[in-house]
Amino acid sequence: MTEVLLDSYTEGNRSSDVRMAKVFPHTGGGCSAVGQSFQTGATAYYLTKAVFYLRKTSSPDGKLVARLYEVSGIHGSTAIPTGSPLAESDEVEMSSIGTSIALVDFTFSGSQKYLMETNHTYCIVVIMKSANPEYIWVGVDNSAPVEHDGNHCDYDYEAWNYLMLYDTIFYVYGEFLIALQETLVLVPSLKIVYPFFAQAYKTIVRLPMVGTILTRLKEKINV
Repeated sequence: MTEVLLDSYTEGNRSSDVRMAKVFPHTGGGCSAVGQSFQTGATAYYLTKAVFYLRKTSSPDGKLVARLYEVSGIHGSTAIPTGSPLAESDEVEMSSIGTSIALVDFTFSGSQKYLMETNHTYCIVVIMKSANPEYIWVGVDNSAPVEHDGNHCDYDYEAWNYLMLYDTIFYVYGEFLIALQETLVLVPSLKIVYPFFAQAYKTIVRLPMVGTILTRLKEKINV
């Protein structure tokens, strides 16, 4: 199914980079995660991909992931991640990151295709999951931008922090949720497995004939 761009702050806005030098979650100083708050619209989508603008110093050996979090604070000023991650992407090897800055994809697959709520605020972050003492740099705009309605966040000194005058370069993509009720009309054989869909947070069912994926359901469905 075609991915839809849900929100972004494009790389043409980059004015600086933030250095990640520690494995998340770390103690003491040194950044280990960088991200941005964003809001969903009136349509429910499954999170399928996040993109960040990255480069490396020297030859770091380790893995990066993107994670989706709920938000504490005010979107656009004090928003920071809170709680456990809602979804985690497939790992990206640091060896695949270039020394020249470029967009890097983080794919959410399987049960990590999280069904995001409508009109809701989230933080999307890139995290240093494992590494040797080398650096990954994340593209940001530190010119007090106003183009994006979210705000930058990072993990440093053992806590999530916000920077109102920064925005992180990012993209978030999703796939549209086809209502189960409509799908059951299109695919009558699905009624056989309906009991598995009648409660929250069930696993993936792939439906090639309708070209979509139904993943974990966030609420009970009445058909």
